[in-house]
This record gives sequence, structure tokens and C-alpha cells, in this order.
Amino acid sequence: MKFHEISELIRKGECETIEFKKSLAESREIGETVCAFLNKRGGVILIGVDDDGNVVGVRVRHGTLENLSNFIRETIRPKPIFSIEVYAVENKVIIFIEIPEGRDKPYFFKGRAFIRIDAVNKLLEREEIFEMASRYLKPFDILKVGEDVKYEIDEKLVRRIIELARKRRGMKIEFEDVDSILKRLSIKGRNAEILLFSKNTSLIYPQARIKIIVIRNKNVIDETEICGNLFEQLEKTIMFLKKHMFKGFEIHGLERIEKWEYPLEAIREGLINAIIHRNYFINAPIFIRLEDLKLTIYNPGSLPKQLSVKDLYIPHPSIVQNPLIAKVFYYAGLIEEWGTGTLRIIRELRKNNLPLPVWEEKQGFVWLKFRKWEEILNDTEKTLLEILVKERNVYEISNLLKLTERRVRDILKKLLNLGLIERKKINRKYVYYRKI
Repeated sequence: MKFHEISELIRKGECETIEFKKSLAESREIGETVCAFLNKRGGVILIGVDDDGNVVGVRVRHGTLENLSNFIRETIRPKPIFSIEVYAVENKVIIFIEIPEGRDKPYFFKGRAFIRIDAVNKLLEREEIFEMASRYLKPFDILKVGEDVKYEIDEKLVRRIIELARKRRGMKIEFEDVDSILKRLSIKGRNAEILLFSKNTSLIYPQARIKIIVIRNKNVIDETEICGNLFEQLEKTIMFLKKHMFKGFEIHGLERIEKWEYPLEAIREGLINAIIHRNYFINAPIFIRLEDLKLTIYNPGSLPKQLSVKDLYIPHPSIVQNPLIAKVFYYAGLIEEWGTGTLRIIRELRKNNLPLPVWEEKQGFVWLKFRKWEEILNDTEKTLLEILVKERNVYEISNLLKLTERRVRDILKKLLNLGLIERKKINRKYVYYRKI
């Protein structure tokens, strides 16, 4: 860096990539600025220059630069890359810190993340940190396991998954030894290996667990915490929910078919989606709440930026949060085409004459809610729905239920929006409605 180049930086003044600090006493502000530059496009800090761009100089003694360098390295995580130089400007000493854009965003100074906006360091909110992490961090399941992490692989489970891959996917793969198979699956030494096949998954990664609470008549009647590898979590969660869900039977011809409170295939699909797409960087389990009129799955994380809640109700691309986990689940036949899971949930609920699911993004979680009609329809609306097993117009419905035509139209509009009925227009005069 030449004298005229530093003078030009000072002349430009503070901006998104330039910061002045009067003295080394402003250590906290220096650390925040280094962090902010790392999380944006990089920048330079000139110590010994006041806010107005006046060169006031700074005293540099033996060990000053080393102490400053150590302070930055010890207070910022992940470890930053930067350089420190000393220059003479207007016969005064200034310290020049150059910080390139970080390669391992987000960066934290003393546990807090900052980003540079114009000439200000802005503290990042929780949601902004998650968004930055999802853009810059590799998926959790791809990251390599720390060298100090000790774990044991369940060989029987690996063999079972390989057998499923042969049967369900027609894969020509033979079991040689555990290491060879894990390398072939591209998960050896990565977090996916522990999440999928370790005997102590939830001890190594405490966030990898599922908490369930069952509430009936406003009273908690049971709760549990499901631990283990991801395959165990899926199976044990389904078993626990079956223990508490109401079950009836329907007769179809000579066949007696089980009918659960909520269709098991829809719940299984919702759970698999949660396991595959959750954010394992977040130190929280998957939560499930079974109540009288609804079942809710709370999944840590957020939808990919490219998708909105509305997209989940229509064909959409699959943007997989944990690609290695998804791949092994696919080989095991637990998922079909990626991006179709939400549509299968909708199809199963319709098949069982239940309301459409509700997806929401709230409080750092993606919510999936299964509901009963009692949750969203009143008695009048349910009665109107039932008489639409046959095509009827507004006039007929009004006479049958002794309601005004305006009230009938309001209810029909709600049922149409819920996807429960269809509208058939014969001509301008005759419009009929029928239950789907």
C-alpha cells in the first residue's frame, strides 16, 4: 500500500468498506467492524484517524501489533483472515487492517454477528443469521466429523438399508464391509454417517431428536423424547403416535380397513420431510403436538429462499437441505421423487376426507398442521357440505337449510377456498355446487 493510496482512502471518508478509529482503546468497535466486514464484502480499518478524517496518529510499542492480532483472532469465530500493517501519514503512525470478504460466513464477534450497511455495523437478528448460514454454509450433513468425535456404526442397520436399496431401487450393490459401503454412499466421515447409522446419534448431536406431547381434553396425558439414528426416530415416532391416535375401521367389500385419526402415510411423509429438511445447525429438536382436533409438527429452520408456503400446495422443485440424508432415504425407498412429498400429504388427507394441511413459517420453525373438520367448520357449514353429495344450486340449498341466499353464498365461498367443493356453471343462470 503506497502513501497516496492511503491518503485517497482517508479522503473518501467512512463508507461500507472503510472505517476510521481514533485509537486502540476502541477495541470493541474494532472487533465489531472486522466481523461486519467479514460478513459483507470486506474492507479496511485505519487506526489513528478520527471520524472527520483527521490523522491523529497512534502509539505503536513492542507487542502492540501482536496483541491486536491476537485480540481479533481470539474474539472472532470462525477464525478470520486479515492483515495488519503500520504506515506513516503526515509524519504520524497509523495502523492499517485489511479484511477480505469472509469465506466461512456467518462470523461472530464475542458471540454476536455484525454486518456492514453503508458506514454502520448492524447487529444481525436471529433470522438473518439463519438466512446467511443457509446461503454460505455447506449443508450440515456434508460437513466432516471432528477428529475428536468418537462414534460406533450400527452394521446391522447398514446391511438392512443396503438390502432395501437392492429390493426397492434395484441397485446392484453388495455388502462388502461397512467402510466400503459408507464410502460408496459418500457419507464416510461426514455428519450424515452419524445421523443415519451411529449407535449414539443423539448423544453426539443433541438436536437430533424428536419431542412429542399428547394433549386430550386440555390435559397432558403423555410425552416422550425419541432419540437414536434418523431411521429409529422415524419408526419410534410412528409407533408412539399410533399408541395415542384413535383408530376405527371401514368395510370395503370383504375387506376391513384400518382408519386412523390422521392417515399414517401423511404423517410419515410429514416426518420424513422434517427429518430431511430440518436445519441441524439449530440446537432444537423436532416437536410434535397431538391434540383433540389437530396434530402439529414443528420443524427447526425455514423454507429455502426460492420457495414460499404457497408453493407447497402445487408441484414445485425440491431444494434439499441435507442432500446426503435425502439420498440414503431415497435408496431405502422412504421417499420417492423429491419435491412431491407435500403433494402426497395433500392427496392422503383428501382421500381420508380431512381438511387440507396447513404450512406456516413462525418463530424459527416450519409448522405442518393436520386438522379435523371440527377445527375449521361450524355445524351449519358441515351440514351444507354433507348435502352437496349431490349437485345443488344456491336456491335449493337456501330452502333446504332455511338460510338466506347471501349466507349460503358466503359459506360456499369458504368451502370453495378450502378445496372441499367444486363449482359447475351450466350457463349464466344455472350454477351448481358439489362436494369433491
